[in-house]
Amino acid sequence: MVRWLPSGSTLRALALFVCAFLALSTSARVSSGSCPDPPVILQQPQSWVRGWEQPVTFSFRIVNSSSPALQSGDFTWFKDGAVVPFGTTAITTSGDTVTASLQILHPRFEHAGLYQVRVLHRCQTGPVVLDTVVTDTFRLTVRALDTAPPLAVVWPPTTQVTVPAALTLDDSENVFVARENAREIQKFDRNGRLLMSWTLNGTGPDGSGITFDNQGNLLVVVGPKVQKYTPTGQFISEFTAGNTEHDGRTIRGASRWIG
Repeated sequence: MVRWLPSGSTLRALALFVCAFLALSTSARVSSGSCPDPPVILQQPQSWVRGWEQPVTFSFRIVNSSSPALQSGDFTWFKDGAVVPFGTTAITTSGDTVTASLQILHPRFEHAGLYQVRVLHRCQTGPVVLDTVVTDTFRLTVRALDTAPPLAVVWPPTTQVTVPAALTLDDSENVFVARENAREIQKFDRNGRLLMSWTLNGTGPDGSGITFDNQGNLLVVVGPKVQKYTPTGQFISEFTAGNTEHDGRTIRGASRWIG
C-alpha cells in the first residue's frame, strides 16, 4: 500500500491558506458591527420631577470589559431627539465600570422632556468598528409651584409690578394684579409681559381683592365698595360691600378676596 506524504512546501501552503481563511473570517465578523464584549448598562438613568431651578443630576452605570476604555466624548446626551446643549456632563471610572452623569443646576420649563444617552464603543479586534449602546428613555418634569408661586419664579426681573395686593387669572391665563399703594390694575400675559393697566375709578383706598364674575367682568374690592370693570379696564358700576350677593358670589368685606 502506497501512502502519499505531503512535502514541506505543501504543508507551508496549507498553513498559509488556513491563516488567511481565519483572518478573513475574523475581519468579516468584526466588520459586521459587533464587538467581542460590547458595553453593558448595569443601571439605567431614572426620571425626575423637580421644582423650578432645583438642581437635578441624571446618572447611569455601564461596564466595559473590552478595550479601548470609554472616554467622555463617547457619551452623547439627547433631549427629545436633539443633542443636549446645556448642563455639565462627567464620567468616573472604577475598574471596568463607568458612571456617566448630566447635571442641570437650574432646570426650567425648557429643560423638561424625554432624554436618552448613546454610548459609542470602538472595537479593536481587527479593523476598528463602531458599536453603539443606547439607554432607556427617561423624563425630566419641571414644576414651578414646587418652590414658589409662578409670579415669583417664572416672570423675569424686568416685570413692571410692585407688591401685589391681589391677583386673578382669566381663561387665557392672563394675570390681573391689583397693586398695593397704587390704586391701579395691571394685566400681564403668562410670561410676565405687561399688556395694559388702568387706574381705579374715583378716590379712596387701593384694591384689596379681585376676581371675575359670571359674565367675565372684573370685580375689584375698593374699601367698602366693589367696582366692576370690563376686561379692558372700562368702568361699569360699583356697589357697597358687606354681606352682599352679586352673581351668586357673597362679598363679606373689603379686606378679603371675593368669591
